[in-house]
Amino acid sequence: MSKEFGLEKRITFSGWLSRAQLFEILDSSDIFIVPRWRRELTSVGLIEAMSRGLPSIVSAGSATAWQVFKFDDPQNLALAIQKLSDDKNLLEQLSENAYKRISELRYTNWTPQLYATMKQIKY
Repeated sequence: MSKEFGLEKRITFSGWLSRAQLFEILDSSDIFIVPRWRRELTSVGLIEAMSRGLPSIVSAGSATAWQVFKFDDPQNLALAIQKLSDDKNLLEQLSENAYKRISELRYTNWTPQLYATMKQIKY
């Protein structure tokens, strides 16, 4: 379909990548899209993209939905992509939000709370 719509130079279907290859592609990308993922889970690929500051588009109702499209709605996904393509300020804001969110999820932020809870359970 990417060829049919003239997008083969703008969309990459890479298959399996090493971590170094993944980071190389993420660092050269503008947007990360997770078009279909289990709604209750977070894609590890999405977390990797966030760690590189990539604005992401994920399906509505998912655990990490910030810039969303309707699940199984290609037209709505196209609109979300167009919105990011047209609005550089939004693109930058979502990139900053990705960095902020990934830093909030850092394990060192949760270790003290987890330790305190474990102490309460123990005693």
